[in-house]
Amino acid sequence: MASPSWTPQPSDYDKLDRWDRSWDAFGTAWRLMTRTPALKGTAAAAFAAFVVAFLVLFGPVFAWWISTDNRLVLVAGSAIAAFPFLFVTIYFTVAMLAAANACMDGERLTVRQSFAVANRRLWQIAGWSLLAAGVGAVLDALAEWIPGFGHVARWVLGTAWGLATIFAIPVIVIEGVGGRQAALRSARTFRQAWGDAVVGYISITFCTIVLTIPACLAIGTGLVAGATVGGLILAGVGVALLAVSLFLSVTLERLYALVLYRFIHEGEVHGGFSERQLRDAVFTK
Repeated sequence: MASPSWTPQPSDYDKLDRWDRSWDAFGTAWRLMTRTPALKGTAAAAFAAFVVAFLVLFGPVFAWWISTDNRLVLVAGSAIAAFPFLFVTIYFTVAMLAAANACMDGERLTVRQSFAVANRRLWQIAGWSLLAAGVGAVLDALAEWIPGFGHVARWVLGTAWGLATIFAIPVIVIEGVGGRQAALRSARTFRQAWGDAVVGYISITFCTIVLTIPACLAIGTGLVAGATVGGLILAGVGVALLAVSLFLSVTLERLYALVLYRFIHEGEVHGGFSERQLRDAVFTK
């Protein structure tokens, strides 16, 4: 398995500040995602599925909400669209993580073989998607029903849920368990590492947030320009950049979670990361 072009040695890595370490993790995860033809192919398919599923499932919801100006329409419509959206996107993500998992073991799956793994996990993917969609619906309802504090509670509980289940999809890929068991095993791993938390993967999110800034600026400028050719093009470019940044954020986090899960349970370094990088993210009890 090819090694990355540059992995900082402990002495070099210690000299990096938090921001540089974040970009280093981002770059390593990116190199992993593009390492083999199967990884590239499944990642491209996952991006296409992400965009199409969002437009098909959430597009009508947003259009209905704008036409009615009723917040309940947005909440209810999003709750209904969440399960099929999660199922489609997680299905493609499982195929990509299967290719990555095989790559870490020195094997090379084809795109077809990667999706064969996802096909064998259909029930597990459906179970996890239903559980995640249900939790999201409850949190959204909480934000709507409790004025003021509800949005704060939704953010706090949503963040806690997201952190506790960061390993759920890697667990489905590696162990083939259902949604409930995946959540429980993810939470157990979450508690096992760094006292009560695993936060290293968040550094990748910080990097992708930076990529959303020019996207938001382009969308805002396009909207200000109005229904002109230049304004529509600028807004379209901004939307495309935003879709790419959101996809990269979710995808690279899940790849990182896969590497981190194997490091915690096997003690082995995979995916082009260095042991120093992973130990910087995990503080075991």
